[in-house]
Amino acid sequence: MLEYALHPVEDRLVHVDELCRAEPVPRGWARCPLCLEALYVVQLRDRSHARRFVHLAGEFARCPLVNDALPNPLAVHVGPPLDEHGRRQRATFFRHWQRHLHTIRQTASAFGIARFMRVIEHADVLKLWAWPTLAQRDIPYILLVLTEFIAAPRGEKQAAWSRFWFDASVQQIDDLRKPRGMLPRLFRLRYRLPRMSKFPNARHLIDCQPVQMDDAGPSDTAIGTPRADIAAFETFAARSARQPID
Repeated sequence: MLEYALHPVEDRLVHVDELCRAEPVPRGWARCPLCLEALYVVQLRDRSHARRFVHLAGEFARCPLVNDALPNPLAVHVGPPLDEHGRRQRATFFRHWQRHLHTIRQTASAFGIARFMRVIEHADVLKLWAWPTLAQRDIPYILLVLTEFIAAPRGEKQAAWSRFWFDASVQQIDDLRKPRGMLPRLFRLRYRLPRMSKFPNARHLIDCQPVQMDDAGPSDTAIGTPRADIAAFETFAARSARQPID
């Protein structure tokens, strides 16, 4: 269930209550921002009686909110062969790795250094750096999406896991920088702790909320990265430098 959807006639997100109060009510279906399928409005039967958007196709919708087995499109599209431009992109990322990790942790505070290094290795396999339109400011959010399920920080009372997903316009890295009226949107999917399995599925979904992306590139501003993280990453970077990236 969704609180926000794409407006039936305007290229913007609209809250379910705003759409229901609109006069006159816009013609057409609200659309899911993650899959672009049609949505309709229901009223919850709990104490809140809140309104929510629900997929018209129900459990048959081809959407990560409904079908958690759908592959992440960014994880199945491998980039072109790594050229000199791609090697420079990767080198720039490594120079500013603390800024990138800081940006990630502003969105997912429990994102550890070990997970950060693993997702970089995943990015190497997918040839992330070779995409011609790759922008440094997008990389932290791409890494969040590639990580899939991320454990919530300790003390989080409701959600146990988070997952990040771009809107339906982003099927590969080049789509992030295509000329268009609106910037791509990023969403956080929050899940309850499952009782019978390690990872959650669609039944455990709590909500799906838009995430504000910082459009500024990396800078040399002091971050205050823990010393243990710096030591671990320097070891990782040194080992990575000895291994050729194809």
